[in-house]
Amino acid sequence: RLTVSARQVAEVPASAATPAVVTLAEGFRSVIGTSRDVDWVRAQLVGGQTYVVDLAADATGGRALADPVIDGIRDAQGRLIPGTFNDDYGVAADARVTFTPQVDGTYFIVARGFGSATGAYEVRLSTTTLVGDQHGDAPLTAGRLAVGQPLSAAVDFARDVDWFGVTLAAGQAYRITLRG
Repeated sequence: RLTVSARQVAEVPASAATPAVVTLAEGFRSVIGTSRDVDWVRAQLVGGQTYVVDLAADATGGRALADPVIDGIRDAQGRLIPGTFNDDYGVAADARVTFTPQVDGTYFIVARGFGSATGAYEVRLSTTTLVGDQHGDAPLTAGRLAVGQPLSAAVDFARDVDWFGVTLAAGQAYRITLRG
């Protein structure tokens, strides 16, 4: 018998003192109560392992958060890890970040609503292997483009999102063409 559950904490602070915890075995639920509310949710992660962090609206306890935002992942010292922000993953208003920590340790998932959105949310954590995905879905795992050099890529699986970085010069006009 398999049971999926989620912990819940009434008030979650925006600091490393948070009592909120998410694990691979158990999600975490709470509420963004005001337009300025930001919650930090603690996770113990293994360096080199790739994780998928999902932040979704949760309608099980009342009004769901209409537009959840992962406002980054922070390290144990509270420093923001670049490339870990996400709003509106894929075609939905929920948020997702794929993240591979460099070292074992404590990390904090920062949850909030977009604009003045308030309501209930759930954070889930899972592991993944990026096998078969040619290009990542965030700035840290993005493919690289060079101006004037064509690139072929593929949608590798359902809901695959590929990011590409390119260096451009200010004041220069560019045309980007995508063919499917």
